[in-house]
Amino acid sequence: MRAASPKSQKAYKPSRKTQLAIILLVKLADATAYMQIYPYVNQMVEELHIARNKAAIGYASGMVLHINRTDIYDLSMGETFCDSTKRVELLSDPSRRRIIGAGFCLTFFGVGFESLFALWNYTPIHLGGLGRETQEIGLLLSTAAIFGMALSGFVFHRLERRFGSLTLFITGMSMWSINFIAMPIISALVRTPGESADDAASPQLKGVWFAALGVLLVAKMASLAFPAYLLIVREAAPDPGSVGTVFGLAQTASSIGKCIAPAFMS
Repeated sequence: MRAASPKSQKAYKPSRKTQLAIILLVKLADATAYMQIYPYVNQMVEELHIARNKAAIGYASGMVLHINRTDIYDLSMGETFCDSTKRVELLSDPSRRRIIGAGFCLTFFGVGFESLFALWNYTPIHLGGLGRETQEIGLLLSTAAIFGMALSGFVFHRLERRFGSLTLFITGMSMWSINFIAMPIISALVRTPGESADDAASPQLKGVWFAALGVLLVAKMASLAFPAYLLIVREAAPDPGSVGTVFGLAQTASSIGKCIAPAFMS
């Protein structure tokens, strides 16, 4: 038999840029399909008379988003990477259990805020919302997304080098509380006692678009906890052979948070 040439024996090493481009393309498709539902789901629920009245729109849209976020794929992938023996061994460590539980909390607050923000903007002012149109909600989400991309692409790695993954994670988690406190305060400020105040041109609504955008920008800064959490999970693996199992457990916990957050928050 003819000996293989040195060129044929040389292992193929794909470019890291190519690998990164493939990952980003896959995530772009997922994010595009997933985020498109937010500006329109509440209007769809209202126009199709799924909800009994405007006050019940939140419950109905929350159930729709719950079905949309039932990540059977993510749960199955989590189980795929989880060897039963390793799973029991890894979960016996209390610190590792806390890390996996933190992933559930992070996803619960992050995904829950996304569904709650769209509902808050769409709900009429007399019911505690801001009475925004779907086009305005879409513009808000798009504007904040550009800020989020710049933050993740150009700022996160600098912050991580300086402060560390754990500090960024704790800071990001704490920032969610700012938004959950700010939303009812903003709703109270735009409401005039004794009036419906659902007219977008009313004086009390001046600046409300920027207030809602500010809430979204804080959410994008809080979302830096997501990449920080991935680094923490990687560091939680006791050896290279356990990385897949630890990520599988973390993915399973995060998927459960994704599934229940929209229905609970809305």
